[in-house]
Amino acid sequence: MKKTKRNFTYKGKATKRVKKMRFVFYLTVFIIFLIGLNIYQKEYLKAANGHINALKTNLNTEIQKYDELQQKIDELIDDDTKVLSAEEQIIKIANEENFTQTDLLVKIAFCESSLNPLAVHYNKNGSSDYGIFQFNSIHKFGEKPLDIEWATKKTIEWIKAGKLHAWNSSKKCWSK
Repeated sequence: MKKTKRNFTYKGKATKRVKKMRFVFYLTVFIIFLIGLNIYQKEYLKAANGHINALKTNLNTEIQKYDELQQKIDELIDDDTKVLSAEEQIIKIANEENFTQTDLLVKIAFCESSLNPLAVHYNKNGSSDYGIFQFNSIHKFGEKPLDIEWATKKTIEWIKAGKLHAWNSSKKCWSK
């Protein structure tokens, strides 16, 4: 039998059969490419989702740690550690001492020292007045009058003992 050579061209041009075969071949390659791309995308998305989930877990862990630390801080900090103004401190101490004339205390402190707990006034006679209530150095209290708590308690003690006259020099101011 004689082998016949199949000719896929006619006058140098591809026949319809060749064109169809090429089309089928390229279509098959393209489909295989799309399948591979789809598989790659699925794997990539799985990996990306894994990373996103890990980040979410880490973020939630950090948020939980922050919340726990904030709760500990809130437990450690109470109203006693809050920085109070001089007026707030006087009122707080007066309330603790069951002293009801808090307005009088605040007025005396304002008139004597402008609510400055470190106020010092040097008198012409050589003595000095110290602290928020301006206790005179002749009483030999040392630096205690510079402490708001001590000075407020001492002032309450003196007022209860009838020694309100100790602040007569500023009476026009605080008796209004």
